[in-house]
Amino acid sequence: MDEFSDLCTGRRFRFHIKRLFAPSDIVRSTKLYRDGYADTYSINRAKFALLAEPSANPGEAPQNTRFFPLLEYLTSNRDACADRLFRGSPLGPVPKSSHETGIAQLNIVEKEHPVTRTVSVTVSVYSDDRERRKAIHRLLLLCDSSTVATEVPILLERADFNPLAEAGVAVEPELSGASALFMDAIQIRGGLIHLMLYAPPPVEREPIEELTLAAVALSRATGLPLYDFKCAWFNESHYREFFPRYLVRLLAPPPKTDHPDSLT
Repeated sequence: MDEFSDLCTGRRFRFHIKRLFAPSDIVRSTKLYRDGYADTYSINRAKFALLAEPSANPGEAPQNTRFFPLLEYLTSNRDACADRLFRGSPLGPVPKSSHETGIAQLNIVEKEHPVTRTVSVTVSVYSDDRERRKAIHRLLLLCDSSTVATEVPILLERADFNPLAEAGVAVEPELSGASALFMDAIQIRGGLIHLMLYAPPPVEREPIEELTLAAVALSRATGLPLYDFKCAWFNESHYREFFPRYLVRLLAPPPKTDHPDSLT
């Protein structure tokens, strides 16, 4: 266990979870069907409560209480998407010219993060990418201290593409009916909501458009400002992150000076 202690940071919640939640109430899951496969959309309800409810866990930062609209979205979304069939990708081809505009000036930061070691553990066990992805989801959802949901469908509306177009990002959507982007993990840490995608090597195209679009859509659906979101993609070798607001630059009031985003 000591060998993997850096991957099991959620152990600090064990006492509170046992005290406040029945085992059947900790994780809620539903099946989603896309591209001929069944995936599992899961929410760690107990971990979310402990991260965002001071009454449940007084040691957590009180600013996380503003993230309850995210829990409402995740819960209602899980019910709405149950047994739903998603066909193909909602995004069409992304012209190379898009990287010559807003994205070229985006500050992308590479840093060390425990999730890269989580992926490394699964790579040594699973050769199949789909099975590896499922294992990553299980490890993050059950073992770390910040992942509140995995395999999350973010439902899109046509208006979600407008901010990217205004930022000079030429995304070509192919929307027919309801479309969605799937986030491998959503985390709450550092006073921010982190949207995360697993991008196994070789990474032929950085998923900046997808992550930014997901942040815009989730901001719209929850009413939370884009300042509350950070995006990242990862594999066993790299973890890269950025603030979507720097790319989109929505017409929104600046955050208060004590907001964690204002310190970076």
